[in-house]
Amino acid sequence: MNYKVFKNNPDDSTSIGPDGPDNMYEDSHGNFWISTDYTIDKFDRESETFKHYKISTVRSFFEDSDGLLWACSGSRGVYKYNRDKDLFEEFYDEKSFHGFSMVQEDNNKDLWVASFYSGINYFDEKTFKYQSYSSESGLQSGFVNNLIKDNSGMLWLTTRLGISRFDTERKQYKHFGESEGLKVRDFITTSVFKSSDGQIFMGGKNGLVSFYPKH
Repeated sequence: MNYKVFKNNPDDSTSIGPDGPDNMYEDSHGNFWISTDYTIDKFDRESETFKHYKISTVRSFFEDSDGLLWACSGSRGVYKYNRDKDLFEEFYDEKSFHGFSMVQEDNNKDLWVASFYSGINYFDEKTFKYQSYSSESGLQSGFVNNLIKDNSGMLWLTTRLGISRFDTERKQYKHFGESEGLKVRDFITTSVFKSSDGQIFMGGKNGLVSFYPKH
């Protein structure tokens, strides 16, 4: 097996960023993105070089239905990649920011952002504001580290107390925990996946949870 290792070289500005990679993502345009503790890197496969964007602690990437790339930062906010200008635009609201982990798009093309402290947040692209839906909407824990949309448009998320489902139309949660037979509570951040047939997988420190939302 032939393999190559890419390491940060402080004397080479085109080497991979320091303290990473943390997350990797390939968008529909064939761009390969990598997050490190201090940068987002775009990897050029032909030249095997990395272009750096100074954005720290990116937890996840997401591409919406219009082909726009979003990055979720645990220390700042949400970023949208502007392909024409080759830069990331920041959407940061100091009053409502509480550390973000993942972003998803609902069936109305609205964006929802998972927070480590304030549940999930509706992101208004026109005002650049975030509206939190947490305990007042029935969420049992404000800590949300995974977020994914099922085939019917419902959002599924993990907290410290289990798994919850959020109805974006009614703005209501339904919780699934130990009383519903769930044995895994401590979920790993951004460890979530939906298969081609709609099955959802969520990774915990003591096991993998899988389910079909309609069952």
